[in-house]
Amino acid sequence: LIYAKSGNLTEAQKAAAELKRVADEGLAKKESMRLYLGLMGAIEFEKKNYVGAADHFEKVMDTLTKNPYEQSAFFLNMLAEAYLKAGNREKAQEQHEKITRLTAGRGDDGEAYAKSYYRLGMIYEQKGEPAKAVESYKKFLELWKDADPGQPEVQDARQRLSGLQK
Repeated sequence: LIYAKSGNLTEAQKAAAELKRVADEGLAKKESMRLYLGLMGAIEFEKKNYVGAADHFEKVMDTLTKNPYEQSAFFLNMLAEAYLKAGNREKAQEQHEKITRLTAGRGDDGEAYAKSYYRLGMIYEQKGEPAKAVESYKKFLELWKDADPGQPEVQDARQRLSGLQK
């Protein structure tokens, strides 16, 4: 993922090929396939092929249990962001709402959990649902109050909340 996020897609592809080999030959096939699909999704995301990225992330979700207590905020967030970039606001909203309902699954990515409220606030605002947007921004800021204040989402959420409350 670091290779993909840093734009080194050649190395990311090499890592993906190795994960695929392990998924095909190894003992932990399901887990390796999940990581392979997630990395391929990240590669497609960095290539700005958001529909392709969402397709890979959907396949990742198929490898996870359907039990909402065991879902992964990390992968749900990746899927939601791909949907958002692909212009599918409804599906992005659905995934961010799933993140907010997680229990154990949010433990693997608390940042995605908190920021899902920020993203929902923006989606609700775009959809003309100011009350829901206000609620989401407030929840995000409440969750983020003791975290890194330098994140751009914090200032943006404050500004958006202020504008909505006027």
